[in-house]
Amino acid sequence: MDNAPHWKDVKTYPFHVHIKDQEAPLESKEMFVNDVIEELKKLVLGSEKKKKKKKKNKQKKKKKKKKNKKKKKKKKKIKKKKKKKKECRERDLKKSL
Repeated sequence: MDNAPHWKDVKTYPFHVHIKDQEAPLESKEMFVNDVIEELKKLVLGSEKKKKKKKKNKQKKKKKKKKNKKKKKKKKKIKKKKKKKKECRERDLKKSL
């Protein structure tokens, strides 16, 4: 939000807004203090929402990883039990012969 007397080719001259990574400014309306405050609120709240979303996604990933780890551990335990049972049966079979 800028009203400096440059960028005379902008339709809303002298009012314009500079956007990061853009060479030429965009059209803008005349801004008052309340307008600027509202824009700042949007920017701040928007970044807060992004932070919360990122944190939530991170927690979900962590929870999923933990759950997968538990599943893997459980499968390993079951596999171990099956192997042990098989060994016991084979041993019993050998004894009986």
